[in-house]
Amino acid sequence: MKFKLTSTIQIVYSIFVVLGITKAEAVTAPTSGKYMYFGTLWVTALTTPTNCSNAGYSVGSRYLARLRPPALGNNGANWNFNIFDNYSAEGYKFNSTPTSTLSTATQAFQISGGISEFNVTPQVSITSQTPSTITTPTSYVYMEGKIRNIGDNASYALTASNYDGCDVTFRFSGVLKP
Repeated sequence: MKFKLTSTIQIVYSIFVVLGITKAEAVTAPTSGKYMYFGTLWVTALTTPTNCSNAGYSVGSRYLARLRPPALGNNGANWNFNIFDNYSAEGYKFNSTPTSTLSTATQAFQISGGISEFNVTPQVSITSQTPSTITTPTSYVYMEGKIRNIGDNASYALTASNYDGCDVTFRFSGVLKP
């Protein structure tokens, strides 16, 4: 089921406001000691439309997602981002938080009937984030960015003239798991 993106974001924001999630003082440390933000990733644009539609991605597609930022509680030093759909999952691990420039993942994997590494390692950029710095009192995170080679559909290098992977622009909104 697809939702209109702008109304979905408005609904999520309204839920945050009703629950008081916009107030930092309402946040308590997660019982696991790991600060993880669970929410939804929405595909907002396709930079390689034919490749993406062939792989099953389209503007408006939404997926469950999890962000584990570095240096909070027991999170360790790596930035981790995971995307889940009904049949598979993929994860991206970076030594530091991605910036607005596409960065190649330190480690990337996918799970779909087994675990495997990507044939062509994806790249991620974060072009906008609210709040700009995630700290222990942060109760929700909103990010916009790009994933180059989502779903590991590329057979050739990301810079090849015959690149056949799927590149998406996305929005992610997540709340802190207690």
